[in-house]
Amino acid sequence: MARLSSVRLPRKALLEINGKPIIEYVFESLYKCKNGSQIILLTSINKEDDELCEWANSKNVDIFRGPLNEVASRALEAANKYGFDSFVRISGDSPLINHRFVDYGISLFNNYNYDLVTNIYPRTFPKGQSVEIIHTKTLSKILQKKISVEENEHVTKFFYNNHDKFKILNFELNKTLDELGQLKVEQLNISNIQMSLDSRIDFENIGRVVSLLNGISPGDIEFKTLTELFQKNLTQIPSEKLSEIL
Repeated sequence: MARLSSVRLPRKALLEINGKPIIEYVFESLYKCKNGSQIILLTSINKEDDELCEWANSKNVDIFRGPLNEVASRALEAANKYGFDSFVRISGDSPLINHRFVDYGISLFNNYNYDLVTNIYPRTFPKGQSVEIIHTKTLSKILQKKISVEENEHVTKFFYNNHDKFKILNFELNKTLDELGQLKVEQLNISNIQMSLDSRIDFENIGRVVSLLNGISPGDIEFKTLTELFQKNLTQIPSEKLSEIL
């Protein structure tokens, strides 16, 4: 899901790192997923998002456009159009999204009977590693009710506001890393680490990490390594020292 009308950092999805837009890094990581069937750019019908669609067309990415602020309704319309019984929600401002976490979340959803599988309720993963798998029929039933504007804009907010009415499974970071055969992080909760793109400082930090990865997918290195980079103040670490850490 992406749009170009972000207030804090306008056009962030198309800001470039090493000549490649942020949104492209997101899609490149998601294409590595083994459990997903189809990846779609979900954006708005607003004219300012035409440029985002131009990028998608140039990369043969499927596009679905709908109302700017009625994101839940837009997601449901897309799911119905493509015949999805469920779908994964990934934000377009997450260029370091780990495809292994997405696959793990999908496997949990496929193996159990849940309305929503998530890693943000409560959050233990860094921002920018958020994964939500949503049951289409459940979302359809929700949208038949009278929900708030905010709940329609933030897709899963109604689930969390009424958590006692839904089957919700939350997967935690260290248990996930353990099951994926990766090193655990020292803290149980590192949700204070900012891996999503919301500000110019985020852009600088993410840009340095992406440059150091040099084409390696974030899911193909130890996640603990990434967290250690972000736990240090990247803007104050010389590039030669960063390469030693990696």
